[in-house]
Amino acid sequence: MNILLCTASLEYGGAETHVCELASGLVALGHRVTVASPGGALAASLSGEVKHIRLPRFSRRLRDLIRSSRAIRKLLRRGGYNIVHAHARLPAYICRKYTKKYGCGFVVTAHALFKMTPALRRLSAWGERTIAVSEDIKQLLVEECGVYPGHITVIPNGIDTRRFAPRGAAAPLARRILFVSRMDPDCSLTAQLLCRIAGRLSGEFPDVKITLVGGGSEYERIRALAEGVNTVLGRAVVEAVGARGDIERLLSEADVFVGVSRAALEAASAGLPVILCGNEGYAGILSEDNIPAHSNFCGRGCPLPDAETLHRDLRRILLMSPEERQELGNFGREYVIAHNSSDLTARSVAGVYEAVLYNRQKNRKIGRAQRVAVICGYYGFGNAGDNAILDSMLTGLQKYSPQVRPVVLSANTKVCAKRFGVRCVSRTNPLAVFCALRRASYFILGGGTLLQDATSPRSLRYYLTVSRLALFFGCRLVIAGSGLGPLYGGRSRLRVAALLRRAVFVGLREPTAHDMLRSLKVSPRRASVYADLGILTLPASEERVNFLLTKYAEKGSAGGKDRYVGISLRRVFSRHPRRPDPAYFRLASALDEICDTCRALPLFFVLAPEDRKFTMEIIARMKNPGVIFPCLTPSEITGILSRCLVAVGMRLHMLVFALAAGLPAAGIACDPKIGAFLDYAGLPPPVPAGLPAPGELVSLAAGLAEAREEYAPRLAVRYKELAGLADAEIRAIAEIFNGY
Repeated sequence: MNILLCTASLEYGGAETHVCELASGLVALGHRVTVASPGGALAASLSGEVKHIRLPRFSRRLRDLIRSSRAIRKLLRRGGYNIVHAHARLPAYICRKYTKKYGCGFVVTAHALFKMTPALRRLSAWGERTIAVSEDIKQLLVEECGVYPGHITVIPNGIDTRRFAPRGAAAPLARRILFVSRMDPDCSLTAQLLCRIAGRLSGEFPDVKITLVGGGSEYERIRALAEGVNTVLGRAVVEAVGARGDIERLLSEADVFVGVSRAALEAASAGLPVILCGNEGYAGILSEDNIPAHSNFCGRGCPLPDAETLHRDLRRILLMSPEERQELGNFGREYVIAHNSSDLTARSVAGVYEAVLYNRQKNRKIGRAQRVAVICGYYGFGNAGDNAILDSMLTGLQKYSPQVRPVVLSANTKVCAKRFGVRCVSRTNPLAVFCALRRASYFILGGGTLLQDATSPRSLRYYLTVSRLALFFGCRLVIAGSGLGPLYGGRSRLRVAALLRRAVFVGLREPTAHDMLRSLKVSPRRASVYADLGILTLPASEERVNFLLTKYAEKGSAGGKDRYVGISLRRVFSRHPRRPDPAYFRLASALDEICDTCRALPLFFVLAPEDRKFTMEIIARMKNPGVIFPCLTPSEITGILSRCLVAVGMRLHMLVFALAAGLPAAGIACDPKIGAFLDYAGLPPPVPAGLPAPGELVSLAAGLAEAREEYAPRLAVRYKELAGLADAEIRAIAEIFNGY
């Protein structure tokens, strides 16, 4: 690949050092790499095989923006780059326009938490794929910038473990403390604290020496503070040396490192004990029991630093024997080699590049394809279950039938297109739907329970009308991952039966739907039973789950560590504002008793936007303080459920995600499909929706939690079977596409 790394500066700094080491790592993998920047002290450190192109200065001044924009346009027009990777906000904003114009893949890395206003949000570009260096930065991109979590890859800082390696044998009485950081207002607090405690440390350890490394707007003030301390003590204890390029030599002479982020990882790689102390928080001594990787080792989310705590931990390390300090340093180096080596980072980033180029190549091929498949379902409404179905369907069709171009009928075309990377058409725009169906060769109805009139006759009328229109235009009708019924109206039953007879493929998600075919006078041989496509949802990474639990799932009054009950609710009771249904109180009481019995914290998942208000009403009636998560992706829900003791669900896909996580689930039968799925999955039947006997739900959920280990092997086998059926359904649909 021909890769352009674009950054706002190459002065000393964590992000700038990362760019230099990433460039070297990509070259080692056989790629051509160019770094474009306004220059800086680190430009000379680029290896000879990395080309550096000097750009005008990046700033918000109109003149500088115009000059930078012209330079980047000229560079991309002539460079022939496959990938443009921006590492700062302004370069990303300028590159966005020209990468699209000149056909380059576009990737952006977010290196730190940043201020976000409506104006800055409009000036921010996050590329076709986004890289975040930590989980909390990923969460900021999701919550503040609206970036879809599935498009964000967490790749931590890469450290050159060959350059930052342990020194030889340490002097047994050496007590040298090193701090490395920019000396700006947002990152110089630790330097001030070290100056403040220097006198106490000097009294306890006469040979102690503190070295402060880094330049910035606060450097002169820090240097004056250090000189004042030395004057009072009568000897040189604190030395501010400014920005330096020989950090590895300074690390080899130090015994303890104090700092955060990339500098802390470099010190750990060099085998030094590390105290994580910065403006954003104090995370303490890096050890096997304290690895704050979710904040990029910056201490975000931890208490703010203070002189007493820093002095206590420094004194503890300085009193250690050389062997104890070496053991602490060895752990840090082993961790960096396993998780933060520059080679590993370069391979991970190259994997993101390859994914971007693959998607571009796929879209070019699809653009030339003659066959279009229109997919119609309950998409674009923010329902996690339907999102999981669509994601699985699109992934499977891309794998088994890449020559077919999917077009999705969605209620929110902008969000849906950005999330799934496919063309979307407004389901409420008759002209747009008409044009999409006219160009299509196939029409996929599903998944989900679309062929029912219990929710509303209008919903069934919509799906039948669009399906008939597709048949009128000559589309082959495919019904995929579908539930069936209930159908209360006689006319509804006749119309659904007529539609089923005209389909070239009917895939049902549970046996009860197949049994209903006889009552509709449709031959059962026309349909096959598979499984809900949401079962193919894979859990999020362990790091992501750990971050979400750390951020949101604080201990409740009845909870113990790592003991959770996953709950998903929906409104099925009376909505009268003055006379709430007694079922409200029965449900809240039952959930409280479940949590007390299991000694667990209730975690509430909102699978559809309309469920949030009802969920909060139930939480308000509970004694146990529940945690209600923000909008999560299906993979995040599945990952968190894998840490729970039991799931309690009023939504079908809560039970589906629980099975994918290997978790037993207790259902509340607010819909016939709840009982049908539990029976299909081999789990106990649900309790009635009105909870006439709350103790029934309590005993069911508590019993499942207690027998979780017994259920685990059975659920794993059943999950494998159902996932295989869901995959077989997608393959069967792809065979229809490939054979016509």
